[in-house]
Amino acid sequence: MDTQDPNQEPEIQIELAPDAEVVPKPESQPIAEPDTLDEDKDYLKLDRKSLAQEITRLEREDPEFANVLNSIVGNKAKRKYQPQIEELNANLESTKRELRRREILAMEDKEIDDKFASDPTFAKEYADIVHRDPDVERARIDLRWQVHEFNEIMASALDYGLSEDKAKEFVQSVGTGKYDRDEDGHQIPWTKGLMKLQREINDTILNQKLSVKPPPEPQANPELTKPGPDTSATGVRGTRRDTSIEGYQKTLRGGGDMPSSEEVDRITAKYVNR
Repeated sequence: MDTQDPNQEPEIQIELAPDAEVVPKPESQPIAEPDTLDEDKDYLKLDRKSLAQEITRLEREDPEFANVLNSIVGNKAKRKYQPQIEELNANLESTKRELRRREILAMEDKEIDDKFASDPTFAKEYADIVHRDPDVERARIDLRWQVHEFNEIMASALDYGLSEDKAKEFVQSVGTGKYDRDEDGHQIPWTKGLMKLQREINDTILNQKLSVKPPPEPQANPELTKPGPDTSATGVRGTRRDTSIEGYQKTLRGGGDMPSSEEVDRITAKYVNR
């Protein structure tokens, strides 16, 4: 026979039913905290009174800001000045060709014949400069002006809000010759084609601006505009003088107002004195 120490707490035995299943206690999952924005990291603060100094400071202190700013400024400058640079380069080449043409024409015929026969580079240069077709040169100048005017139109359109996707669509349309003909399919001068392009771009920008819906005005919560309950003692006494405890319970379940302390005392005394 086993003896048990009277000072020792008895061991509790728990018997489970034959079909009982032990369900393990679920482990508590950590609650994911919502992402919070760090104002110092996620926002840039600028003083409107000294924007130039603030931008210079950010460009010096924030490499990411400097990269984005330089990219925006560089692309805008390229759109604006690249056509002018190309035009100046083309004018420079044209001037060089004209000077070289005059130099060749000033040579003696025998010298030209000798160099033409012995120097392949001079022979190619002579054929390209002296025998250049004026119509080809005029066509080249016209094409250069078309490209210049087209780039000016697209750069201005992007500055006024034309989306990048729409700009690509217009570039593709120009490449397919959409603006080379009128509505009847007749060939038109490139100047009129650019005017047609400009009108369609203006219409597109206007439609983009009209399609942007303004943010909805905040609506007042109707629950906040309802008049509050009459919590004064007079109001309670005037509407609940003959109400019982059961009546108050029914009223509260239906969303009614709490009785005042005086009303509670009156009802309690009413039931105590029965």
